Amino acid sequence: MKKFIALVLALMLCTLLLSSCGDREEVPKGMLLASVSGEPFKLYVPEQMTVNTESGISSAFAYVPEKMIISARYFTPSADMTLAEYIDYCAQGYASSLASFELKSRDAAVLAGLDAIKMTYTAKIDDTDYTCTQISVLHKGDMVSLNFYIPTESVENHASTITSVSDVFVLCDRAEHGGDEFVDKKTPDGMKIASHKNLEYRFYVPKNWICDSESGRSEAFYSESERSNVTVTSYSPDTATSLGDYIASIKESYAASISGYELIEEKGDIFVAGRSAISLTFKANYDGVEYHIKQVVVLYSDMFYSITYTATANNFGLHIEDVDRMISVFTFR
Repeated sequence: MKKFIALVLALMLCTLLLSSCGDREEVPKGMLLASVSGEPFKLYVPEQMTVNTESGISSAFAYVPEKMIISARYFTPSADMTLAEYIDYCAQGYASSLASFELKSRDAAVLAGLDAIKMTYTAKIDDTDYTCTQISVLHKGDMVSLNFYIPTESVENHASTITSVSDVFVLCDRAEHGGDEFVDKKTPDGMKIASHKNLEYRFYVPKNWICDSESGRSEAFYSESERSNVTVTSYSPDTATSLGDYIASIKESYAASISGYELIEEKGDIFVAGRSAISLTFKANYDGVEYHIKQVVVLYSDMFYSITYTATANNFGLHIEDVDRMISVFTFR
């Protein structure tokens, strides 16, 4: 079930500012890679955490022994903006979107070898008091932020984690290309394949979306700073479960685990690859930013397949026609 839940040490790198983020880079010992492909950074988290990149957001979370969420994201300003102005912009957004927001500190810092600003604030998230840390840096025109969300009552216990994750954070170039363009005889006009050739389905996306069909991950994203993205994941239940029961269970899980969750729409009169499917559209909040997520689930050969579109509230409508086409041409082999 963790595949579907949206919204969270020892190696010191000699050179942290790299020219590219290749998938072959060595993962620091005791850590896991928690960033999605194409980001202008590499986020590594302790191996005890659960990576949550299936949400389309570079993030990981842990519930035991204590709750903690770590994420990273980037923002490309539309006009000249200083790092200090970006921190002001973030603080204003948090103040308007987070309950009980209070700015605690704002200090100079270093991230990936560059001058950064570290902002610490408190807020109430899902009825829990959190202490949040955002470390931001200006890198090649992008504002890159590393974020930590920790219940205030246990924040002192995670000081070493904040340091260790920050120490191995890597900056690099973000993808500005269309990825590969693999097609087959059945590929719709203007589209390409975003799923591995050995998978039991074909996931087609428009050619102007970025993907890597050989990565082993069925995903594609639109080249913009907020990373509108579509992913395909699968889940095999331990016992026979109907589509309706499964949808009811994930809605319950989302309401309990995703910050800012609010169901916008549920539709059960749709079909994917000729099979009945159910669509959920809901809100979520990551890093003080509101996202809209559309998830279409279909049952095939005792497996649940989920096609999930994630975008900021502002960008969601920009790509919905592309996403609907991806869903309409999705097929099992």
